[in-house]
Amino acid sequence: MNDKYLCLNCWRISHVNDLIGQPHWREPPDGRLGDLYPHSFWRQTLLGLAPKDPYQLAVQDDREVKCKCGEPMPECAKLPTERVSAIRIIGPKNSGKTFFLITMLDSFNRMQSEEMALRGICDTSQRFGQISSALLKDRRRPEANVTGEPYAWKIMDAQVEQHPMLAFHDFGGQIWEQVDRNIPENLTNYLALPGHLILVLDGARIARDLNLAFQDANPGDSVDDLSILEHITKNWNRQDYNNTKLALVITKADILWEEYPVLREACASLSKTDEKQEYLRQFIIKSGRKALVIFVEQRFRDACIFASSSLGFCPEERDQFERQPEPLGTLLPLLWLLDIEAPV
Repeated sequence: MNDKYLCLNCWRISHVNDLIGQPHWREPPDGRLGDLYPHSFWRQTLLGLAPKDPYQLAVQDDREVKCKCGEPMPECAKLPTERVSAIRIIGPKNSGKTFFLITMLDSFNRMQSEEMALRGICDTSQRFGQISSALLKDRRRPEANVTGEPYAWKIMDAQVEQHPMLAFHDFGGQIWEQVDRNIPENLTNYLALPGHLILVLDGARIARDLNLAFQDANPGDSVDDLSILEHITKNWNRQDYNNTKLALVITKADILWEEYPVLREACASLSKTDEKQEYLRQFIIKSGRKALVIFVEQRFRDACIFASSSLGFCPEERDQFERQPEPLGTLLPLLWLLDIEAPV
């Protein structure tokens, strides 16, 4: 059996045989399922029993199955395919990652497609639903997350067997202040997941860097976007870069629309043309991020620049918004990473 399981506590992907089963009194403590049930294949083949992997056998024997970190490993944590590909969202604090994800998922669910669907892993849908309802139903900002919460969804596609995963650890971005310190193991595992990246560029910080009159960016947000990307990829080799696509997403683009109307156009449609991409490239360089652009172009397999507005307008109030969100551009980066044509 080649089944794999994802732990939302430590972001470790475990082969079924490496999970820990609560031992019976005659067995050594914290035994691996592969050691507790070493002959499950022969049990099926020779004895003609129903096919059962070590996980199923452990449940049948009333064992509690755990990850190596000690957290319970429910069966819903099983990944849909042996080969894991995860799309991860990263970015500095206060850059709008949570808003971006809420409206991206809502736009995906509203997309008219009979072939694709999102399915939360374990209790992701229930937990994230509480956050998203604050914005989508109550028109208010979700409470800031300090400790961090992990979420993961299977992106199910009827046309292919390989179902990628969308992963998000909502740690508020303050972890990037620790770029020169030890990062917790769970975030190290999160950053090491194979797949693609969405790097959020804070439109409010860009407006500040362009000396536009906008005060929402905190001057204390000192960790730059390139430092984040360098820290994430510091242990990568060339093959890791060759396998990774990167979406650079300018959030809060509504702040910049009046001064740079092309950003509104970029929110409305996937700007894959060389002309539009060059404009966005030069815009990022103009904001003082030339080193980031060079780093991305030199290393990643493919990269594309996007602009998005999670609300569809620049809000006047901080606690409750004057109208329902009408997001623009939040779904386009995901469609590009999945190689899906945007709906007309």
